[in-house]
Amino acid sequence: MTTFDLLNVAWPWVGLGMAIVLLFVLFKTDVLRSNEGSRWRDLVWLAWLAVPVYMIHQFEEYALHISDWNYAMVDFFYSDSAPFAKMGFEMNLPLAHFPLVNIVFVWVGLPIAAMICRKNPVIGVASYGFILANAMMHVVSGPVLGMSVSENAGFFTGLFLFIPLAVWVIMTMRKTYNLPIKAIVISIVSGILCHISLFACVLFGLFGLPAGTIIMDFVTGFVPIIAAWLLCKIFKVKFD
Repeated sequence: MTTFDLLNVAWPWVGLGMAIVLLFVLFKTDVLRSNEGSRWRDLVWLAWLAVPVYMIHQFEEYALHISDWNYAMVDFFYSDSAPFAKMGFEMNLPLAHFPLVNIVFVWVGLPIAAMICRKNPVIGVASYGFILANAMMHVVSGPVLGMSVSENAGFFTGLFLFIPLAVWVIMTMRKTYNLPIKAIVISIVSGILCHISLFACVLFGLFGLPAGTIIMDFVTGFVPIIAAWLLCKIFKVKFD
């Protein structure tokens, strides 16, 4: 087994281990907090919480759905039942896409956003815009693609973790931090743009441009940060 093969199999399990450590730090220490009030009303703490929560989601998506010793999520993209195959496209998505885009976004992009949260809370919690969009995709895609709940990898964490947490973060932005509506909209839109960027990674694979996929994998991990920063500048969102 090559190093790449090992990474391709092990990364969701490594992420789960990291999630357990991060959850311990978040709930048992004050290292990742910005105030002495409730953790659940601290946007910096909530920004950091997105990291282990998404790692758990990745674990459900991949490691808990295995067929023939392969991740079912990966196999689906290359199967005849995938939507693109039904439209006559041949999937040329490089296998490296799956660990790469997930690792860059969650292991690198989200922690950087959380570190920026103290100065710009919109950037810090823009990840929840992506989380909300991703959850809705899971909830909607199942019925559309004719998948049962058990076949819909990521459905449970999407429905029971992502949606409640995203709604809570939006309420905290408004009620606790009194951020303007446009700041909340920017955080959501930035996350949606990240989801569009993720779709662009797949499009490059569909059109036989694997190098484009790899480049977009790196870009996608930082789209929420870049988009939120630009939109805050354009719409003049300032923080005290």
